[in-house]
Amino acid sequence: MKQLLIFFGFLAMAIPAISQYKEAPPRKEGEGPYTQLILRGAILINGTGAPPVGPTDIVIEKNRIVSVVQVGFPGMPIKDTLRPKLKNGGREMDCSGMYIMPG
Repeated sequence: MKQLLIFFGFLAMAIPAISQYKEAPPRKEGEGPYTQLILRGAILINGTGAPPVGPTDIVIEKNRIVSVVQVGFPGMPIKDTLRPKLKNGGREMDCSGMYIMPG
């Protein structure tokens, strides 16, 4: 009997919390999908304990990282000859001064 009262007590607390969620906005308000996304000039922290690498250009296609290209060194100008080319229908984002980590 005591366990049943505890269950209904938790249920009574959960119902108001669930009712506070809002519906997601309609999909027509977003951008994309893109055939390719390139994150340009970001500093990459790969999560293995290695030092940060960058600036890097990270190429994403079909929700997968296709390549990570180091395009320079901190404090030095970025070499345009090393940069990956953007495909038709793709988008690039300037991530200079930003950090990218797994997760």
